[in-house]
This record gives sequence, C-alpha cells and structure tokens, in this order.
Amino acid sequence: MYQELSSQGASLLQEEGIILRKSLINYFDQLLNTVPYDITYNFDFDLISLIKALDVQTDVSSDTLIEQVLAEPLRRLRALLIHKGTKQ
Repeated sequence: MYQELSSQGASLLQEEGIILRKSLINYFDQLLNTVPYDITYNFDFDLISLIKALDVQTDVSSDTLIEQVLAEPLRRLRALLIHKGTKQ
C-alpha cells in the first residue's frame, strides 16, 4: 500500500507534493520562531516516511459503494417486512 501511494504521489500529484512541502517548511519556520531555542529540522524525507508517520492505514470497516447505496433501501424494506409480518 505504501509503495502504491508513493508511486501515485510521485506521478500524479507532484505539484501538490511541492505545495505540501513548502507549506510544512513555512509552518515549521513560524513554529520554531516562537520559541527561544536554536532548533533545526530536516525536511529531507520521502512520501512513504510521511505516510507511516501519519499512520495511514486501510479502513477495513468502510462500506463499499454498493453497500452505501443499498443500505437505506434495505433498512426500509426490512422494516416494512417486519411491520407486515406483525400484522398477520
């Protein structure tokens, strides 16, 4: 999964990656200027390291698109059948 995300980021989202890196550098420059310490940082990282640091994982509990589309109609049908069954 990490390799696939890294590959997609490198090929499809290059410009967004550059913007993200610049934003992070700007954020850390501002943050580090708020404390009276001489602090340095290293933004020489790859996308896989960032993905792991953010604890990106697959969501096995998420519904598939078809499950999302059919969920409400199935609930209504079930409620109708239960209601109809109690009348008999």
